Amino acid sequence: MVNQTLLLAVTGLSPQVVTETLYAIAQQQLEWPDRILILTTKRGKQEARLGLLVSGQLAALCQEVQRPMPVFDEQDILVIPDAAGNAVDDARTLEDQEALADFITAQVASLSENLSQRIHASIAGGRKTMTFYLGYAMTLFGRPFDRLSHVLVSEPYESIPDFYFPTRQSKRIVARDGRQLDARDAEVTLAEIPFISQRSMVSSALLQQFSRVSYVELIRLLQLAQQPGQLQLRFCHHRHQPQVWLNDVCLDFSKRKLEFAFWAMVARPRGADEDVSIERPVDELSKALVTKLYLAELAEMAGLALNSRQLGHSLELLYDHDLLEQKTLEALQSNEGMNGSFFDTRRTNLKEFLHSQLPSALTEVLMPAIIQRPDGSKLQFGQSSQRGSYGMWLAPEQIQMQQMVDTSKED
Repeated sequence: MVNQTLLLAVTGLSPQVVTETLYAIAQQQLEWPDRILILTTKRGKQEARLGLLVSGQLAALCQEVQRPMPVFDEQDILVIPDAAGNAVDDARTLEDQEALADFITAQVASLSENLSQRIHASIAGGRKTMTFYLGYAMTLFGRPFDRLSHVLVSEPYESIPDFYFPTRQSKRIVARDGRQLDARDAEVTLAEIPFISQRSMVSSALLQQFSRVSYVELIRLLQLAQQPGQLQLRFCHHRHQPQVWLNDVCLDFSKRKLEFAFWAMVARPRGADEDVSIERPVDELSKALVTKLYLAELAEMAGLALNSRQLGHSLELLYDHDLLEQKTLEALQSNEGMNGSFFDTRRTNLKEFLHSQLPSALTEVLMPAIIQRPDGSKLQFGQSSQRGSYGMWLAPEQIQMQQMVDTSKED
């Protein structure tokens, strides 16, 4: 349940946009903010501190519109860092722009986790790049109940240093050209900007880990979901540190070896002359084939050669090389290989892991799926079938297999 509102604003050298926005919110009887958070530059923080707090303009505005003072102090004025992590005065280089984008989008991602707090994001102030990134971050992470707005001030009151909001009583202010103006005559309008939320494309797990994903990386991953032909998957088989490279993004499967082997089994490119149809094991024939292929992927991680006719010996060998845990060993032994339940668990766990690392739309492109019906007809991406052969939506030439050398010493 939404019971609080945060006004999130980017500002430059004109902190007036904050009071102007608040004035318009009061006039249009929108949700009054409980808290204010400002994203700005080093110099912008000084201007905001002096203009809103020291000079008392924020308190004066609240008294003018007869609304309570939102929670706001100097700690709520956040300075955007540059590429080196220092407080930025002006983002000029490409690296500084990327740091600016990362900071703004990470803030919105973090704030959007609080489902009881509405975000009213204002893009009325700051440099164009700052307003763009805030606006785009709202399309990525905003919820249906959030707002995005821009405040409009009538001429010639816009950007006048002494003007913070229209007053009920006459108040003389001086325009930039020296003209005498009355603050009472100004008109302030809040223009709400509709936005289409793409939040469903980003999993909640990825939202929580957004601090490790840069803005550029996230955008690239979302673009890849829309251009699956540009994807390249490389499976790196390693006993202790199996990895899957998605173009230049590395997915670490060190703690997901069983899921790595399952994904590699389905994704492995095979020649046209190889009669291999991977199906969910429901009978002895399908179980024998899938078990053989699955154990072969595990064995390749350690550079082992297995005897396919001796299941028990193969399982013990994989267990001795830390590729199977005791619980998994016992499950495969008791079921005499991979049964339907084991198959389903690996697929479910793989999907959950990919969802925690990648945008949801990209996960759907990469997940093993039924791509061929029992009658041999091919399915198109987006179609589904209850039965059939598993494979990948990617073309074989988009997938590579690589065995990594294990240089660790044996126990």
